[in-house]
Amino acid sequence: MKEATYAVIEVVRQMWLRLAVAFPERQFGGQTPEEYIGEYIKQRYEWHYALAPGGTISGVMAAGGVLNDLELVVLETVDALKGLGQSERGRQIWRGYWEAAKGRA
Repeated sequence: MKEATYAVIEVVRQMWLRLAVAFPERQFGGQTPEEYIGEYIKQRYEWHYALAPGGTISGVMAAGGVLNDLELVVLETVDALKGLGQSERGRQIWRGYWEAAKGRA
């Protein structure tokens, strides 16, 4: 389960990296998007491991938490980009696609 979550985290990380090209370089505090996103993921793992109860379930819980965080960040990034020129209805349609792709619609 943990390995599968790692694979999905990598897919979502790649999505965020592709979205990041739409932003100016200074957006990432002097880091490349790869560095910034990598550090973000590292910090989220540290946070979720700190919250986990311990034992073998900790890795699964931490990975699940990181995946949830990344999904939210991609959603917020798309909202920011789409907010530049699309209606609220268009954003809601995209959100519907996003939720359906995640299997949560």
